[in-house]
Amino acid sequence: MIVSEGVANFLNGPLTAPASPPYNEGDGIEMGAELGAKLGNMLRTFWFPTHTVPSETWEDGTQLHRIANSRQLPGAIVVNARGERFADKTTNYSDFGKTLHDFDPKAFEYKNLPAFEIMDHGFRKRYAIEGQVLPEDDLPEWVAKGETIEELAETLGIDADGLRRTIETHNENVRDGEDSVMGAEAHPTRTRRVIRGPTIPTSLR
Repeated sequence: MIVSEGVANFLNGPLTAPASPPYNEGDGIEMGAELGAKLGNMLRTFWFPTHTVPSETWEDGTQLHRIANSRQLPGAIVVNARGERFADKTTNYSDFGKTLHDFDPKAFEYKNLPAFEIMDHGFRKRYAIEGQVLPEDDLPEWVAKGETIEELAETLGIDADGLRRTIETHNENVRDGEDSVMGAEAHPTRTRRVIRGPTIPTSLR
């Protein structure tokens, strides 16, 4: 089974940056099908939001994609190109990944692809970006930076007004201990106001 054919035939959305090694090509599924095995749950998989460092590759030169986990930390939010939050960032990786396949039939596009992790200066001082860039490290080229929300939005192609509204709403929600967008209480250990100097790693896919 060629991977691209399996994705097109079975999965309910694009597979743009798989975390799995390139050697996983569905051979077991193909062998089972050839022997007459009944296939089931082929629309389901373990979804992981990933990020990409351009210089990192597998042994055969295929681009490597790392699982993205910084989204769950305080001081980070995840938005789409409209600048809107679209999922509870604290949810498990597989359910979060499913939100990247929300399809807009009017625009005829996956409305949450690409997605972006937005982080502020406070996050930068406290945490390693995706476990790779420590607070004392210089920012690599794959991390975009903006001194203002508008500058960052322009660099990334995000709607600036939408991003500003989202950050303002997020900060108000954190202050009030609620999440008006997701309809739940703000997670006390995973939310913090996004205040100064946003930074961002590569897009989530």
